[in-house]
Amino acid sequence: MADDNSAAAALSGAAAGDAPPPPQQREHHQQPSPSTSTAQPQPQPQLAAAAAAAASPPKKVVVVFRAAGDAPVLKVSKFKVDESARFAKVNNFLTTQLQAYLSSVNPESAGGAGTAAPSVFCYLNSAFTPSLEERLSALRDDYGADGRLVVHYALKPAWG
Repeated sequence: MADDNSAAAALSGAAAGDAPPPPQQREHHQQPSPSTSTAQPQPQPQLAAAAAAAASPPKKVVVVFRAAGDAPVLKVSKFKVDESARFAKVNNFLTTQLQAYLSSVNPESAGGAGTAAPSVFCYLNSAFTPSLEERLSALRDDYGADGRLVVHYALKPAWG
C-alpha cells in the first residue's frame, strides 16, 4: 500500500512533507467617496476573480492506464497529474512502475548496472503515440473521454 501512495506522489510531483503554497492575500481597496462615484464600472470584481484564480491549486488531469498485449496490469491504474505537465512525465512514470513490477517478478534481472528499463509504448485512442512534449491538458481536451485521458501501454509495438 505504501508503494501505491509513493507512486501517486511521484506522479503528482508532491513530496510527502510538502505543504501547499500559502494563498495570495487579496488587496483591500478603499471604497470611493460618494462625490467621485459615477456610472463607470469598478474593476474590483475583476481583480478579485484574478486573485482567486492565481490562488487556486493547479488543476489535475485524470490519467487511466490500460494494458495492451502482454504488458502487465498495474495494481493502481488511475492517477491524477498536473494539467501543465508534459506527456514525458506520464511515460517516465509508467516506465518506472513497469520496471519495478518486472524486477519483482524476475529478481535475477533486477538490480544490475547493465539492466535496461523496459521499452514502453504508449498510445492514445488505441491508435497513436503522442509527442512527449505535449501538455496533458491539451491531450485531455482533444482526445480525452469523460474528462479522463486513457493511455494504453504495451511492452512491444501494438498499434501502428
